Amino acid sequence: PEYLYVTALFLTAIVSICTGTSWGSAGTVGVAFMGVAIGLDANLAATAGAVVAGAYFGDKLSPLSDTTNIASAAAGVDLYEHIVHLLYTTLPSFILSATVYVVYGLNYDFSNVATPEKVNTMIHELEQVYYFNFLLLIPVAIVLWGSITKKPTIPVMLLSAFIAIINAILIQKILSI
Repeated sequence: PEYLYVTALFLTAIVSICTGTSWGSAGTVGVAFMGVAIGLDANLAATAGAVVAGAYFGDKLSPLSDTTNIASAAAGVDLYEHIVHLLYTTLPSFILSATVYVVYGLNYDFSNVATPEKVNTMIHELEQVYYFNFLLLIPVAIVLWGSITKKPTIPVMLLSAFIAIINAILIQKILSI
């Protein structure tokens, strides 16, 4: 529980970088983190702050982000060159935020609220609803690979979405929407 806030920051940033959307990241992984925070009786404002910070960090640096693409096109510079220059202001603020969330999490008193029984109950309930498997990370890995190797966005996203649908059917047993 001590690392809830910094974990929310990092994972929301990763999802936002992979998807190129801050709102989509906050509305998916952010909602999940808020549920975990409620279950652990953690500080909801700090959790929401970590989610929003991670979402906007990822959105700003994602080659899939609409605002990043529009800004580089309007300035007439290469997209990846633009992202490198965004790191000068974005990375220090992210590091500072991560440091604050680590310090806050280590000093937050979880002893009475996040008991091992509560945590184990939450994990058990999640396992009843979802099947956890490393194969579920393949769509994320595809998007990261596409971004790092500067592949065209649309084919990378389509491949990632196709693999995600296959995962949903085969691993999560989702047969209808």
